[in-house]
Amino acid sequence: MKKIADFFLFITAALAIPTTLKEATNGFYEKYPHQILWSSIGLGILLSVLNSAKIKENEKTLYWLKHKAFTTRNITIFILCTLVLSILTTFIFPFFNLALPTSSVVYSTSIAMVYVLFLLVTDRIPFSRLMHTLAHFDASHSKRSDFHGVGGGIWDEPTKKELLPYATGSFDFENDTLIIDRTNTGGRFKITVKNYPYERKNLAYIPVDSFQDSARTFEVTCEVRSVQGIKHTLAFAFADAVDHRWFQSSREDVASIEWRRIELTLTASHESKLKFRIDDLDVSAPSSVMIRGLKIIEKI
Repeated sequence: MKKIADFFLFITAALAIPTTLKEATNGFYEKYPHQILWSSIGLGILLSVLNSAKIKENEKTLYWLKHKAFTTRNITIFILCTLVLSILTTFIFPFFNLALPTSSVVYSTSIAMVYVLFLLVTDRIPFSRLMHTLAHFDASHSKRSDFHGVGGGIWDEPTKKELLPYATGSFDFENDTLIIDRTNTGGRFKITVKNYPYERKNLAYIPVDSFQDSARTFEVTCEVRSVQGIKHTLAFAFADAVDHRWFQSSREDVASIEWRRIELTLTASHESKLKFRIDDLDVSAPSSVMIRGLKIIEKI
């Protein structure tokens, strides 16, 4: 049913384009109405097929067309824009007696504005990407199942293995606060975020950004405190979701029972699917550490 609905949506969008351009085509629309009609239907079918096709992330052009430009959301916005423009030219312009050539100038300007708006909405203009950020995680909208916690050992680079002893303990999450309870001091207790919102759905990783050709930059913020005033060291990092390779990490010592705000800037590869992880290590004695209000935002 969804594919049928999307098909009619794309057909409507394709028909909206020549209808919107009618006043600016100098009679071309009236001269070749059937050709324009069938071309529009063909374009709608093409968009519908593209929407249904399985596109791999390394096929950057097609991936952008499907997942960034011609999404059902963007097409709906485009149709609404053309509808507003049609109302302006049919009712508003005549009401104010905007006759030719004034109306044609205003109309052409309106078409340009709709087109620019469409490009901005689809993030095709790089400037628009510089003006906003992407929120990849917000603890205030999360639950315990959005995290995975497991004890591990300190990583030994020469042997590519985790060394004994492994960390023991548990974790809990409530009221946007992550609580790590350690029952020993060795190893590292690993907390991985496993649920990331993306285009009105949830993924197990932060997807590849097909638009960037350099390292991605993330801002990580939270508040931390040691429950018993015993020192913990927290390591924050992004890792490749496939081969688990770490990128830039940052360590923070937490020894105070008072809440302390942490603001970090971390980078990661633009070619990798990413997961975010927090490791609790270098614990002075069995105790607990709390992490509140964790947020992960990408600077575009």
